[in-house]
Amino acid sequence: MNEYIYIYIGGVSLKNPTLTRFFAFHFILALIILFIVILHLLLLHETGTSYPLGLNRNYDKVGFHPYFRIKDIYGAVIVFIIFIFVSFQTSCIFIGVENFIPSNPIITQVHIQPECFFYLLILFCSQFQEKLVVLLLWLYQ
Repeated sequence: MNEYIYIYIGGVSLKNPTLTRFFAFHFILALIILFIVILHLLLLHETGTSYPLGLNRNYDKVGFHPYFRIKDIYGAVIVFIIFIFVSFQTSCIFIGVENFIPSNPIITQVHIQPECFFYLLILFCSQFQEKLVVLLLWLYQ
């Protein structure tokens, strides 16, 4: 059982190997999803959609290139410009007021509390000594 703990979470405690694997998994998963979406759009643009009744309706189709590809590129550029504007110009509208309070390294701030989805994990960790059981119970929730 302990070899599974070292493989999946990097040890019996949550330290650097666990965080590295967590970050790598989320980073790679996002890239895989992005690749699948781009592949789906390319295949859709190449073959077009199918007509559900099975009739051949090729005579009134508009080709995807260049109309819809230019439209997709234009939409992506607009979204990217809005993202850049929000990220660099108005990023403070998403930050809470508590984040501007100077920190005291001795006392934990009042507004810092565990998130509700970690309550069950904290309960499991305090009740069970076997870390694999805790991991399975947390994944089952």
